[in-house]
Amino acid sequence: MVRDLLPLVGALADVRPERHQAQAVEGCLAVEHIASPSHGLEHVELTAQVNPVLEGHLAGLLGDVDARLQHRLVHPLPRPELVGLLFEIVQKTHDVSRLSPLLGARITQCVQLQRCRMSKKSARRMQAQASPHNAPMQEIELKFQIPPDRIEAVRSAVAQAAANIAPLGLQAAYFDTPESLLAQHRMALRVRREGPDWVQTFKAAGRDAMTRVEDNQPARAPLDGRLKPDLSLHTAPAVRQALGRAFGMPDIGASTAADLNLQAVYETRFDRWTSRQAHPLGQVIVCVDVGSVVAGDLSEPLNELEIELADGQAVAVIDTARQWVDQHGVWLDIQSKAYRGTRLAQAARTGQPAPAAPVSHALADTLADDGRLQLRKTLSAAVDAAAGNWSEVAAARPGWPQALTAWHDTLAHLLVLAEQHTSLREALTDTTWQATQTLLDELARLQARVTELTTDAELQAQRLARAPGTTHWGLDLLTALRR
Repeated sequence: MVRDLLPLVGALADVRPERHQAQAVEGCLAVEHIASPSHGLEHVELTAQVNPVLEGHLAGLLGDVDARLQHRLVHPLPRPELVGLLFEIVQKTHDVSRLSPLLGARITQCVQLQRCRMSKKSARRMQAQASPHNAPMQEIELKFQIPPDRIEAVRSAVAQAAANIAPLGLQAAYFDTPESLLAQHRMALRVRREGPDWVQTFKAAGRDAMTRVEDNQPARAPLDGRLKPDLSLHTAPAVRQALGRAFGMPDIGASTAADLNLQAVYETRFDRWTSRQAHPLGQVIVCVDVGSVVAGDLSEPLNELEIELADGQAVAVIDTARQWVDQHGVWLDIQSKAYRGTRLAQAARTGQPAPAAPVSHALADTLADDGRLQLRKTLSAAVDAAAGNWSEVAAARPGWPQALTAWHDTLAHLLVLAEQHTSLREALTDTTWQATQTLLDELARLQARVTELTTDAELQAQRLARAPGTTHWGLDLLTALRR
């Protein structure tokens, strides 16, 4: 590591880079200096290359770090994750016991920050390596809404697990046509700023409620301040064909965003706290997003918990989710940020709240397949329909009683199919079977009160949609689906 830094030291002696680059390099050298005061030839090589001017500058930077830490000010380095990355390497070969506790704690935070900010990128990279060449990735994750009275507790829990590191600010623009062609095909195209980086992402529905097709590509910062998608960044044939289907063509070919009339429809602006959590079956990334979705003059709060598989088995995500459900009452919501943004944009255009969109279960369509494929499709369709409908009920959108009825019909049909098909009945544990019947009874009771359209009936329906038992039922089906 030290030898890798030597060229940077020489470069700093001759050329003054941009200020933010200089701070990052100087910070790394400063960490090396204080972490290895007397450790053999490598340190001798380093100190021999550091001229007095640079050495004095490093000392001043360290003094500034200490002063800011003492006064609880923001760390002066704009890229502390770089410090953390290099310090983690230094740790393996140098004694760091001489660090002051205060500075040592801050550098530990830098290490944690590097790990957390890189965790999603690492997960995506590993998935990309496991995927066929030039193919989009399969993202496995679950998303949950956080009750208003638990937002601070959930945020604090994730922040503490990540050594109280600062959140990452994320701001994205989502693009679609005036007719919402991408949304109609359950696709999304966004350009997002992630700290110092810009990323363009294409997303589409996957094979079940836990899976998303995702293609991330580095993007350029907008020159005129306006975000614009560059469709040429997505070279994977599967992505280009998927986009083509949305626009009624085999492939988007050389079409540009302007050719397809893609416009910025809504934005998301939020802070993200991230931690990594170990599970016997893998590693998961836990994120808390707190901010807002914005469309025109309208906005609505964004308070979500995301649990994504970094490596291992999907059951690790489900098991981890159960802990957060039990401890904080978060509830499963399969409606994406893109879905919410599209609905908000619709409200901004029409001047009226977007009505509820009941989800038909279509369970009968899954019977055309045989064996394991049939079982997977049936369970996936059940979760999609049930969770899609309880999300509408939980939000109490205009017309929510229709979503309540569709939710009831999904569960009723699932039980009928389970009685007719042995494999489906065996996939549902006795606990899940009983929970389905209990939910069905509750829904039937609420349906009887729907005609009253009272505030009390609406609140009871919302409570059922957000209840831990409802989410656990969905997680049970996802577990059966992933066996």
